[in-house]
Amino acid sequence: MSTLVLTAKDVAEELCISKSGAYKIIQTLNEELDKAGYMTVHGKVNRDYFYKRFRYETDNKNK
Repeated sequence: MSTLVLTAKDVAEELCISKSGAYKIIQTLNEELDKAGYMTVHGKVNRDYFYKRFRYETDNKNK
């Protein structure tokens, strides 16, 4: 079972970027979610929202 959220380590590995870069992306995505009225967790991002914003196909998110 996959988790509902991605950590900075997950985002960094997925995008092949540094962990600090991943934190910046997570912060941006969480700000968008906050503005839309969703609750967020600091340092983690909703998995589905991440893939939606980066336009990943559904099959790629479990690889």
